[in-house]
Amino acid sequence: MTERSTDPTPTYHRRIARQCRGLSIPHAMKKADQSLKKTLGIDSLAPELLIRVFTLIQEDPIGLPWLRILRVCKYWYTVASSAPELWTSLNASGNLSFLRTGLTRSKSLKIDVNLGPCAPHLLPTALDLLEPHVSRLSSLSFSHLILKHTPPVLAFLGRNAFPSMHFLRILTKRSVNDEHDSALLLPSARFPQLRTLECSRVHFFGDASGFKQLRTLKVDTCLGIKPRLKTTTLVNALLEMPHIEVLELHEVSAHDAGLVTLPPSRDTVALDNLRKLALQTESPIMCEILSRIVIPSAAEVSLKSPTVSPRYEADAHCLRDLLPADRNGLPILSCVTRARVVSYAPQQTLYGDMGRDLDGSASQSGYIHLSLTGMIAFVEDEGMGLGDFLDIFPNAPLHVLDLECTRRRAAGIGWPSLFALFPDLQSLRIKVARGEGGPPSMKTLFAALDPDSQSNATGFGLPCQHLENLYLTGYCTATDEVLRMMTTCLENRRQWLGGMAGGALSELRVWLVEGSNTPSTPKAREAAFRESIAPLVARCTYHEINRVR
Repeated sequence: MTERSTDPTPTYHRRIARQCRGLSIPHAMKKADQSLKKTLGIDSLAPELLIRVFTLIQEDPIGLPWLRILRVCKYWYTVASSAPELWTSLNASGNLSFLRTGLTRSKSLKIDVNLGPCAPHLLPTALDLLEPHVSRLSSLSFSHLILKHTPPVLAFLGRNAFPSMHFLRILTKRSVNDEHDSALLLPSARFPQLRTLECSRVHFFGDASGFKQLRTLKVDTCLGIKPRLKTTTLVNALLEMPHIEVLELHEVSAHDAGLVTLPPSRDTVALDNLRKLALQTESPIMCEILSRIVIPSAAEVSLKSPTVSPRYEADAHCLRDLLPADRNGLPILSCVTRARVVSYAPQQTLYGDMGRDLDGSASQSGYIHLSLTGMIAFVEDEGMGLGDFLDIFPNAPLHVLDLECTRRRAAGIGWPSLFALFPDLQSLRIKVARGEGGPPSMKTLFAALDPDSQSNATGFGLPCQHLENLYLTGYCTATDEVLRMMTTCLENRRQWLGGMAGGALSELRVWLVEGSNTPSTPKAREAAFRESIAPLVARCTYHEINRVR
């Protein structure tokens, strides 16, 4: 194989040097000058090649200022100025000169226009420039608008038809004390090709005829007070989007949410193409939406809500309050194989997906994320409890479970019920946070896992026979009684598994907290733990966390 040259000299320079070997200096200089004159100059490149290069520069994510490149020479400037395809992405920020030039040079091609951030005093003029070209608008974006400056925009969108528009964005700045939303109608007669709509502080739910062709809808903040938005109007508008793929509603509300009782028997709509659903609203609205749509199990679902609404009492005290009584519209709840629950005041979070199991088997893309954030701290006995968790995933083939909670909630977990409901668990991780009260004991957990104990999950047989990994953090160090119970549990499990050489578990990891009445020293406790437990599991890890006094 020929060794690659490391000479930084350009190839054509090296070629000229080879041609000049053996010549006298005057002849060599003449030969070199003739050869260099044969190379193409920057003003000799084909227009098609230059246009392709300029197009790639425009598409570069780094955002190179391609207009400056046109100043390299007159030839480049002439080629670029006469190529309409280079003037289809237009914006207006400090002035309107680029917008004027682009509208002229793009000729009859479809254009994408971004009018944000545009100075408020220039906005009416920019809209007047666009008026003769509305039939060519493929996408139109307004951002950083102030509510008082939106009337010209709404008037422009209301009086024109946009036969080519597939993307519309209207982003309005938030104002603390203003409860008004801009009102806009998007009928399909004027927006027949609209596929993506992104907006904030805009009430457009009055005419749902334009929603049938939508593929992406992202709404950030719609208060629903002025003008008024009813819950039924909001939900019925969402039902008119059978082809929707991405649906995101953040801080979208209705003036009557939680104040009216809606009839229970209503038709549902299957959103078969939905890939992503993100709802951030009060629990009454969320429950109403979820009760009317059917979400594919492979979709990404994120549900967030405050525990206390600032405008009315529509409280959600626990995560199950975010879901309707009828869960048929959320088939992912019965397909989740991995789940993580975090329950600390003032927030509760649940995450579940259909990811890879411990054996590395194939995964699917669907997941669900529920979050409940309190404006006031939860009462310790409220919030996410075991019953709420069991109610959310009643029939899921759960393989991996990750729990994080306070000491009081950890001490109150009914392990027999949990193990009976999820018999296919392969990995269990419990993290107990430091806080009030002493660390909980591991006694009830291992009693529920012991196949010969009266407290086990099934009353007979081996609870969670596929359990391989057990990780415990924040529990109390084992007393002699608890250590004997753990040893008995693991020995009984190993016997039920046929006396496997690998042990009752593949791995047991503990990070324990010293109890107030725990005897002996940390080294003695670790030695006793390893002597009793290590022979019964394949891998054993023991750590102690300093007690917080």
